[in-house]
Amino acid sequence: MTVNNYDTFIFSHIPKCGGSSFRRYVIESCIASNINPDRVYAPGFNGIKNNKNIPQLKPRELKELRAKNLKVIADHSRFNVHRKYRMGMTKPFYYTIFREPVARFMSHYNFFYYKLGYGNCKGITLNELDEVKRIEVMTTVANLQVNYISNKTNDLGAVDTERYKLAINHIERHYACFGVLNDMEKSLNILSRYAPEWIQWKKDFPMENRNPGNKGKAEVKPEIIQQIQEINKYDMRLYDFVEKLFQLRYQAYCEDIDQLSANDK
Repeated sequence: MTVNNYDTFIFSHIPKCGGSSFRRYVIESCIASNINPDRVYAPGFNGIKNNKNIPQLKPRELKELRAKNLKVIADHSRFNVHRKYRMGMTKPFYYTIFREPVARFMSHYNFFYYKLGYGNCKGITLNELDEVKRIEVMTTVANLQVNYISNKTNDLGAVDTERYKLAINHIERHYACFGVLNDMEKSLNILSRYAPEWIQWKKDFPMENRNPGNKGKAEVKPEIIQQIQEINKYDMRLYDFVEKLFQLRYQAYCEDIDQLSANDK
């Protein structure tokens, strides 16, 4: 099942949701599809620095980027980036990947805080943080998936029910499809069937783990895991929603279509 009227492709890369691997997959697929590299904006590719996500660009850099008539964006930009920064994309195919919120948070902590030292937490595990510091860190990156999809970039307050409802609305109405990290095979199956035909998706997905030293969920105290779930309650609700919708879409886009095709033979 393919929709042909999308003129561009935008990947909303939510941090620590497998997006680095998928971003490389997008780039390789664009190259294989003979898309001009100058029309593909993905930090880490084509000489673009990793910290040059569109929201981080200076006015002069944005002006130069608009002149390139972009075909593909794959970076840490929230939903509606093409309108907010006037990218000239009239009919973008929006895509993102979601991850179970506890696993996402722990990956985020282990990479940015434990490994890189954000918040003066270098080498300190979640179990070792005192209660006040742990809540401070959790709150700083709480409900990040809802934040990215709802696109309330000018509101610095905590995520609430209205923002959660906005995220649901965007997923249902504006994301042509989406993936879940724990089932990339089905995710890519849906994408390859439903995405614009001008991107020919490569068969091999380059899954990479940039932080193999991450400590697993089982090593974190149960009460801390419960705390993560409570502070990320809107992400937990969102993930429950997207998992159910994902299975329904997979059945509609893939299993039902395959069965109909088999019956037609």
